[in-house]
Amino acid sequence: AKTDKWTLELSSRYDKINSFHEGILDTTYKISPKWKLGIYERYNFNSSDLAEQEYTFERDLHCWIMQVTWNIKDGETIWVVFKTKAFPKLPFEFARSYHMPKAGSQSEGG
Repeated sequence: AKTDKWTLELSSRYDKINSFHEGILDTTYKISPKWKLGIYERYNFNSSDLAEQEYTFERDLHCWIMQVTWNIKDGETIWVVFKTKAFPKLPFEFARSYHMPKAGSQSEGG
């Protein structure tokens, strides 16, 4: 279901062989033109508990979209995501690493 302010998705995953059944609720509420709130819940019918919970605040920053997400699964995780509006699928990758200078480079010690 979708309105100007709400989106709502309900789904179910069922595996008869492994006797596995989950229900999923995914909803988004548009608080204002710049703010959205998202809620994702995954319920395990076999164990009668929430298998995963996720809460997201999204802010439109004109050229960027920022998301702050709190995920509760086997522990708790919080992450911040920035997406460009012009190229939403363009990844930005950050990693901590160190590459040894190549032999003969100016940065080689000696």
